[in-house]
Amino acid sequence: MPLLHIQSGSRDGEAIELAEEIITIGSAPGNKIELSEAEVAPFHATLVADDGDYVLSDQQSSAGTFVNGVKIDEQKLRYGDQICLGSVLVLYESEIGPTLEPVARECVSEECAPAESKGTDSRWGLMLLALAVVDVVGVIFHQRKPRVAESAQSLSHAPQAPPAALFDRRLQLATAIFRS
Repeated sequence: MPLLHIQSGSRDGEAIELAEEIITIGSAPGNKIELSEAEVAPFHATLVADDGDYVLSDQQSSAGTFVNGVKIDEQKLRYGDQICLGSVLVLYESEIGPTLEPVARECVSEECAPAESKGTDSRWGLMLLALAVVDVVGVIFHQRKPRVAESAQSLSHAPQAPPAALFDRRLQLATAIFRS
């Protein structure tokens, strides 16, 4: 029997068996699954049974319904899907698959992107961001300390690349590293 594992909010730690054909989720009394958090709409979402699993439908809630970090209107759930209903994180476990272990304890971003979905691509993005910050700080330093840059240039007697050219070169290097 499919289960919902509530991972945050007032019902954190609960496992709810899904046995009915239609299950309503929301903050209003009378929903089959009542979540009292302010970000959860009175009639937030609906689960409808479909061949042993469930189809999740957002009921035009203002906060939205997210599955694995993607805002959805309707989606068939699969084992291990992470669902965000407002600020409440819920993990879906179907009859197929191993016992589910929690991977996140809260909605980790505004879009409720699961923590492990960021993968290795985010490391490259962080590296590029760090390079950009270093370059911006360098440009600001050059603008605030013109005498230091001028005296260093006059001492070396070699032509110095302007900060913008250095930034362009570092960006080219970072792009080459990212592509490799």
